[in-house]
Amino acid sequence: LGDRVERLHSQIEAERRARLQTMEDGITKSRRLAIQQLFNKQLSLQQEENENGIEAMTKLAEILRETSTNCPVRKAAIHFQYSTLKSTILPHYYKYFLWLSTR
Repeated sequence: LGDRVERLHSQIEAERRARLQTMEDGITKSRRLAIQQLFNKQLSLQQEENENGIEAMTKLAEILRETSTNCPVRKAAIHFQYSTLKSTILPHYYKYFLWLSTR
């Protein structure tokens, strides 16, 4: 039973890592695409008006905020990883302390 649990845990961990990597790749691709589209739009407009420049800067700031290293999606992933790690490791300490108390 212990081996089956360990295998299942390993499979779940591998799937979770794969999903996180896919999410990270998607965010990076989305960021690159949005910046490229903004750049192409600015090239076509040739920055004729100052207002377009301000609009472009606002859009760039939004892109960077939503896809930065501290964006909400990445914060949620970090929180999930930390919670999972905490719930996985903490019970082992409890078992160790219980084992020590019986000695």
